[in-house]
Amino acid sequence: MNSSMDWNLFWTAFGAIGTTLGSLITAIAVVFAVKQYREPLVKRLKIGFTFAFPVYSDNHLGVDLFCISVSNTGVRPIVVSNIYLNVGKKNLILNDAQFFVPGAMPLLSFPVEIQPEQKIQMYLQVSKFTQIFKEMLNGNEFEKSEKVKVAVTDLTDDWHYHSTGYTAGEIATL
Repeated sequence: MNSSMDWNLFWTAFGAIGTTLGSLITAIAVVFAVKQYREPLVKRLKIGFTFAFPVYSDNHLGVDLFCISVSNTGVRPIVVSNIYLNVGKKNLILNDAQFFVPGAMPLLSFPVEIQPEQKIQMYLQVSKFTQIFKEMLNGNEFEKSEKVKVAVTDLTDDWHYHSTGYTAGEIATL
């Protein structure tokens, strides 16, 4: 009789462990399903800020440029309504400051739609922005120590930021 009780206890415990593991695996599957369902709803932008130097057919370098790139790393199209340089509470609108590079992407006209795994680029002449930042610093528009960021807006009025790694004073002295 004692032996039969031991087996009943064993199979009861075994069943309880199996039921618990099944419930845990089901809960994990539900969490992953909800995450996959929400994935298309999430906007994912990758913003870059680098220097660029166009090389022309006669092998000479062109003017120094800033290159702002915006890539769509998500799974749905995103419509970008504008790109700014953000310093403190001020946003510098860059639309008319774009520099045309022959053979590169055309000048941007906003709003612009970016498909998944695609990017847009905007080129800005470094010397022009050095001068603009000098004038704005002299006019006390912002402080030398304020960080400069790239700000991108989309049509739903979301703001996406990327630090350039420069302060206003550093850009004024490039």
